[in-house]
Amino acid sequence: MKIAILGGGFDPVHWGHVQLLEKTDAVFQFDKIFVVPSKRPPHKPPFLASDSKRVEMLELAFETSSLKAKTEISKFELDSDQISYSIFTISHFSKLYPDAEIFFIIGIDAFYSIPEWHQFPKVLQSCNFIVASRKGIEGKREAIVEELVSEGVVSPLEENTYSTTKSSGKKVYFLNLALPEVSSTQIRLCLQMGAEPLYLVPPKLEQYLKQNKIYTILTEEKKS
Repeated sequence: MKIAILGGGFDPVHWGHVQLLEKTDAVFQFDKIFVVPSKRPPHKPPFLASDSKRVEMLELAFETSSLKAKTEISKFELDSDQISYSIFTISHFSKLYPDAEIFFIIGIDAFYSIPEWHQFPKVLQSCNFIVASRKGIEGKREAIVEELVSEGVVSPLEENTYSTTKSSGKKVYFLNLALPEVSSTQIRLCLQMGAEPLYLVPPKLEQYLKQNKIYTILTEEKKS
């Protein structure tokens, strides 16, 4: 059984998140996918949207996705009193599914900071990692990978695939994916300026953002 985990702030979720999972699933064919919104991010400021609103937006975003049947929005981190460290989340799902292969999906920018993650390098050895890369950043990616290899954290197996050490049997996969150039910050700014986030989010979520005015209201409250 293959289980994928995608964590993040999702403030708000957007097409990039949805397509990241769809394109990764096309390669790995997961049996179950957990999307895990963070509660207390260790390296970022507080979220603007509430926990419940972010869950609602995630549910809408994946409602029309081809992955809907096997995707679940997990409230594990939201219900936890701990800071949202990835190793805690990985451990949680590893205990729930002891016989499954766990795949933790992150973007290349997050991977650059992985040496700063809580309980590194243990976290990298706790499950398989899938790193969504993109063209044009090969040099920067190679630099961090070479550093990890030189420190004995990973060792090369084949093109774009590395194994973690200490007999963990886990791997790090790099996938070059063509994903939309969109960010949650871009969407928030768009809404705060009164514009519509056309083609940045799934249609049902776009309608939800218009009706609820989450980020617009927050901006107005700060001004008053």
